[in-house]
Amino acid sequence: MRPRYVAMSYEVPPEVVLDILGLERPDGLGSRKPPTMAEVAAAQGVTLDALTERLRAGVAAYQPGAAR
Repeated sequence: MRPRYVAMSYEVPPEVVLDILGLERPDGLGSRKPPTMAEVAAAQGVTLDALTERLRAGVAAYQPGAAR
């Protein structure tokens, strides 16, 4: 699963998911696909379960219109 799909699944803006995951917004000019959640977890040295829990907590705390 890639971050954009996760954002659609949780019905939050993609920027929210990228912020929670500590990723920068892609510029759209590269030919490389965005990383999968497993790749993000591996790059950050955490388990996929830990990353998923962090994501769920961040999405639960998200409030549309709140300053970020």
